[in-house]
Amino acid sequence: MNLIRTLIVDDSPTVRVSLRELLEESGEFVVVGECSDGPTAVEQCGRLKPDLVTMDVQMSRGDGLSATREIMRSLPTPIVVITEAGKGRESQLAFEAMQAGAVDVIRKADVGFGLARDREALRHRLHLMAGVKVVGRRGRCLDEPAPRRAETPPAGPGLPAPREIPAAREIPAAPASPSLLTPPGDRVSLIAIGASTGGPPAIAKVLSRLQPETAPPVLIVQHISSGFCSSFAEWLDGLLPLQIGLAVHGEPLLPGRVYIAPNDQHLEVSAERKVRLHDALPLRHHRPAADLLFSSVARHLGDGAVGVLLTGMGEDGARGLLEMRSAGALTVAQNQETSLVYGMPAAAAKLGAAERILALDHITTLLSRCHLRSPGRVA
Repeated sequence: MNLIRTLIVDDSPTVRVSLRELLEESGEFVVVGECSDGPTAVEQCGRLKPDLVTMDVQMSRGDGLSATREIMRSLPTPIVVITEAGKGRESQLAFEAMQAGAVDVIRKADVGFGLARDREALRHRLHLMAGVKVVGRRGRCLDEPAPRRAETPPAGPGLPAPREIPAAREIPAAPASPSLLTPPGDRVSLIAIGASTGGPPAIAKVLSRLQPETAPPVLIVQHISSGFCSSFAEWLDGLLPLQIGLAVHGEPLLPGRVYIAPNDQHLEVSAERKVRLHDALPLRHHRPAADLLFSSVARHLGDGAVGVLLTGMGEDGARGLLEMRSAGALTVAQNQETSLVYGMPAAAAKLGAAERILALDHITTLLSRCHLRSPGRVA
């Protein structure tokens, strides 16, 4: 079995010890380096070429955000941000790091000595993140072979040899037919979006050209670590001109507003075309579940909505998107080339749930052309 070579970056010795013990007790990981600041992280990443980096974003010397940007520019490597949740600027830095290329964010509180099943779940998540094909700042790394980096360093006593990592390459989006980027008439009442791994920056991108005066309401299910939903909403709200916040049960759906599912609550559209939140059992391990959001939109809005399934692991959202398509809604899935993880969109494509499969830039263009059918509340 190939061990996952991991670099731990955190200025807390206690956190570094906890992470090392968490990883190495499974026999699937080996910690090849530890450091407490950003510049050293960049140097060690280039020298050790780890399979995975765990990165604190706020450290006393050299922040993790700058280190993430430099690593993604020079040697794209899966980076998981491990930081405090709900601490203002620190949480915002985590999403800026994801925008720079980090693949996931995890609470430091989850790294401690919890139940065995929770520790195993966290290791499994890190294991999955180590296998993600990351993007450089010049574009995505595709599956086919790429130029290899020379001068692979020696493994060192007792450590497995580092894997060679392909260099980042720029992959331009293929031209799309104008008809694929045009909504079917000026009839959009609502946009529903589901995403998981790699979702926050993808969501920011596809919403970036919506205007508050003309945009329909947008409902979002984003799978994310507990405690980060509020920070995600605040981060998006600071980036975009739309009014963005966590959804509140019973509130009306208004134009130019973005409603994000809170942690551990399902988000749906009610028969009265209002926000419905509830804590029913997780659907195929997910709460919130994109499948439930899409299903409710199919029931109550039919052909007046647009459903979008973005990058993410698993299959959540595919069945609900099929229901939306069957109800006459326009359904879209992100393509493989621009997805950080082609799991959820691939499931939608396999089911025939997506009427259009588009690059992220093209989804952005399509949504920018989706204007509210009539002013005021959803009708």
